Amino acid sequence: MNSKGLYFLNRNFSILIYLFCVFCSLYLLYAARSEGLFPRPLEGTDQLSMLRAAVDIYQGKMPDQGYMYSPVYTLFLFTLEVVSQGNLVVMRALQALLCALIPVIIYRVGIKLRTGRPAAQLAAVLYCFYGPALLVSLDFLREAPLGLCFIVMTYFLISAFYRKNIREYMIAGALAGLCILGRENFIPVVFVPVALLLLKDVRKYFKLKYAAGYIGAMALLVMPVLFYNYLKFDHFAIIPGHVNNVIGAYHGEQAVKSTSFAAESILRNIPVQLAKYVSSFEIANSLSVYSHREIIDFFKIFLIPFNLLIALAITASAYKFRNRGVILLVLLIAGYVCSMVFFEMFYRFRVPTVPLLCVLAGVGIAFIISNFECKNYIRAGTALLLTAIIFIPTWRNSDKLRPPGERRSAAAVLIQNERYAAAEDYIDNLREMKIPTEGLETFMIKKVNNSGDPARARILFDKWIKPALIDKMNQTQPQAGPLK
Repeated sequence: MNSKGLYFLNRNFSILIYLFCVFCSLYLLYAARSEGLFPRPLEGTDQLSMLRAAVDIYQGKMPDQGYMYSPVYTLFLFTLEVVSQGNLVVMRALQALLCALIPVIIYRVGIKLRTGRPAAQLAAVLYCFYGPALLVSLDFLREAPLGLCFIVMTYFLISAFYRKNIREYMIAGALAGLCILGRENFIPVVFVPVALLLLKDVRKYFKLKYAAGYIGAMALLVMPVLFYNYLKFDHFAIIPGHVNNVIGAYHGEQAVKSTSFAAESILRNIPVQLAKYVSSFEIANSLSVYSHREIIDFFKIFLIPFNLLIALAITASAYKFRNRGVILLVLLIAGYVCSMVFFEMFYRFRVPTVPLLCVLAGVGIAFIISNFECKNYIRAGTALLLTAIIFIPTWRNSDKLRPPGERRSAAAVLIQNERYAAAEDYIDNLREMKIPTEGLETFMIKKVNNSGDPARARILFDKWIKPALIDKMNQTQPQAGPLK
């Protein structure tokens, strides 16, 4: 790139990366809707429960006791409901427009870290190609907006420290309050920066008024919710009854009744969940990354695996550990992970840490590239080796881990959308992998026949159904006895 092009890119990078992320999000929404995906949330899903609560607020009815979802995200959905007048596609698009700010803030955090503009730009681009975050930003789930709050909070903490500005500490505190109202596990996470006071060169710049501003602004957002729930439901909590509800959901009813049983179950579960956190496999509970990737061709380009971000982030941390901003990011990520290992590590629970990981991953890539450019091959090679040592053991084959029902659903969508060639290949692949396909073959044959192509339907019948019928007949046919 010539100097003019580079100047234009650097000067306008924030705008360009925002527009790129907006394009990716909205085109993905369009492609998904074209395939019949992202419909109205199904009965029994968290998404539908939160949407109904947002509609109730719009109609003047506040959630009753027993509503177990984030109050701030419910109010956010209420705002989208008002602006869009209940159009779900517009609501998804509006949320995507907000979440498209994440790579912009990633870039700004990278600049604040003073690790170089290339590292910051690489970090922002990495986020845009991490598909799960893009997918979640289009659904009525809190993780992507929560990730935005988390990274903006981090930005203002770094900026406040460098500028010694109490106003920015207060903004960071307010964002910390939003994080807590978004998910209660953030209560310990937002206090993790206190650990930096163990460092003398950080402690000497610390003043009590900074802590007061940070905690005061946080309390200003959280306390009204606590008092509201105390006055209305007699529970001084962000979500009354939520702790027992979560423990029961992930560790069983016995864990709710017995503290010792709960502690034993949680401790036994921690190593498993840590392994799931660093794994490349995206564990779904309502929104499968792999099924959407199989159905939406455009989604196939967003292939950055989560464990690559982990590997690059660890490499950056190993070589840039003297940078206090890098330490802050590591502490915040570690604090969040420690607060979530008590539960099942669905991929959407990892999304709030992805922006911070991308900042560090951008630093890691830039470090490797710069050392190659400086012909410091030993250092560059060592960094690459460290990345590989972390990446390879954490890689998982998704084909072996995905539940059969998820794959059958993807095949059914391909058939329903009349993508018969893709559906045939998909079913053949499932059969080769010994994954049950009962009903899929018949469904497709009927669809092909009804679409006006009986010859193709007959070919599929001879290929899939006829051999099974012949085998069944052979098994049931009586065997001749020995000749006498």
